[in-house]
Amino acid sequence: MSINEVRWLSECGSTNAYAKEHFEEFGPVGAVYTTNQTAGRGRLGRTWVNAEGKALYYTVAIREPLAQPATLPLLASLAVREQLARRYGVDCQIKWPNDLLLNGKKIVGILCESVCYGYQQQGRGILCGIGINLAQPQSYFDAADLPHGTSLALQGANVDLTTDPEWLAEALTDFGFDRPMYVFARDGFAPFREEYKAACINLGHRLRRGACLHRRSLGTRHLRRGINLYKTQNPPPALAVHRRGILFGVLLWCEEESCARVRLRPRTLVSYSIPELWAKIMSFL
Repeated sequence: MSINEVRWLSECGSTNAYAKEHFEEFGPVGAVYTTNQTAGRGRLGRTWVNAEGKALYYTVAIREPLAQPATLPLLASLAVREQLARRYGVDCQIKWPNDLLLNGKKIVGILCESVCYGYQQQGRGILCGIGINLAQPQSYFDAADLPHGTSLALQGANVDLTTDPEWLAEALTDFGFDRPMYVFARDGFAPFREEYKAACINLGHRLRRGACLHRRSLGTRHLRRGINLYKTQNPPPALAVHRRGILFGVLLWCEEESCARVRLRPRTLVSYSIPELWAKIMSFL
């Protein structure tokens, strides 16, 4: 077993799939990365387009018990934002919950998933896959039908493809995840909340109709109805779910993996497990 091992692969089908297959070989925090991912997942059912040698595909494997594992994507967005600022001097914004934008265009995507391992699959861990657009040309985003995507190079950053992938992978593992992990594992996301709120650009803004919440972070299929995100006086933020202008409920996001609360019409406050909660939302929509 290694501590903070960072593995480089010249080619990989999926770094998340590799990390899941080799999960027990890593220590409390370990990672794998490549610049040539051949079988990734296209967003919203799109065909995956590999940007060979032009992007960083990275997955961190975490075996530490976490107080609030469901909030790891939020911590990951802060980790990537900080390391990109250190390396390139860029100021990325977070689009709730965990996309990173640069000059209004998406530059980083994050996908977390749970892992069962060990004897009778009783162990619990989590993977966090991160894709960073380093130097893809505009033609890549056109071919992939990603009009809102961009790369660091397109936004004027000085990208060195010979050294940057390794630097970013090492920095994300050691400083982005391992260093804050002791606090995060014990106290959850609360110590990082104010930093996140300051960097998040769509708290307090109405999301466009048809906006999607990703099933990997929320545990259900895409919601394709009206969803509003509000900044509340006291965290957590609230989600208002409606159809055709009729409000059906306000979700009180508790930043917990196993339980969330929802205020439904009429004015009742109910606690649900996450699967029960999203099943209820889908019944509204």
